[in-house]
Amino acid sequence: MHTFLRAIGLSNITSRIKLDRLLGEVMARPDKKSQIKVNDSEDFTEIGKSFGDGFGIIVRGIYDEKGFFHVDNYFPYLTGVCETIKNELTISRKSDEREFAVMCDDVRLGVLLIFYLQNSFDYIRFMNKNQGMPPLNSAYISGLSVEGKIILPVVKDDLPGEHSESKREHNKMVYEARNGDEEAIEKLAVEDIDMYVEINKRIKDEDIYSIVDTSFFPFGSESDNYAIVGTILNFKMVLNEFSGEFVCVMLLECNDLIFNICINQEDLYGMPMVGARFKGNVWLQGRVEF
Repeated sequence: MHTFLRAIGLSNITSRIKLDRLLGEVMARPDKKSQIKVNDSEDFTEIGKSFGDGFGIIVRGIYDEKGFFHVDNYFPYLTGVCETIKNELTISRKSDEREFAVMCDDVRLGVLLIFYLQNSFDYIRFMNKNQGMPPLNSAYISGLSVEGKIILPVVKDDLPGEHSESKREHNKMVYEARNGDEEAIEKLAVEDIDMYVEINKRIKDEDIYSIVDTSFFPFGSESDNYAIVGTILNFKMVLNEFSGEFVCVMLLECNDLIFNICINQEDLYGMPMVGARFKGNVWLQGRVEF
């Protein structure tokens, strides 16, 4: 079973028989279906079905010359609602020849962002028609989680807009430092020392989550899994029409990135509120506009 099926409200899929019934439902009553001819005898096909507002399952496979469908892979998805990234992206093939990972070196994160490409069908079609990737791409990122909790917000002393302005200045310095600007490198080094001293003072009397507002770190052995702490901008409970389970869909701000995640209501500890924070592990995926 796919680990993140339960994230979209399919925790009852616990056997191969139940999974086959689920995939049969997707293929029998799809919301969308696309095909590309691979060769004279095979058509690569992508079939998708929604089970709630913005989430569902995509099945990929091959139709042979006799009309039989052979499943290559499937995955649960959540549709991203915000343009999270507009940057130069690198796309690489995963172990399956029709699955891809997307990489982006975003200065806002401090780490290499990697996510699973939802619309690989569009990428294959684009590459068949073009010689390479465009210099800039928009990416709509989302995340699935099977374990998370709600934690209290941080009270901030910054005036409105003051934090955003300082963050923009910091990101500008990071960009300049990466291009070899010695002055920017020195300023960043001083910032790091000052932050280290400040944290060491505060950690004696404060909890770590009163110091760290949001965070974004790689988690586990998979390159597209992250441990995050993000501020909840909006949320809603959505019914999975197939299973009858409720899914909590949240819009988060995390390290200046805005993206949505979903988690089974049964896997979320605490009551979500606008302004509170979500802490948990997520599988990142996203749709790239080509």
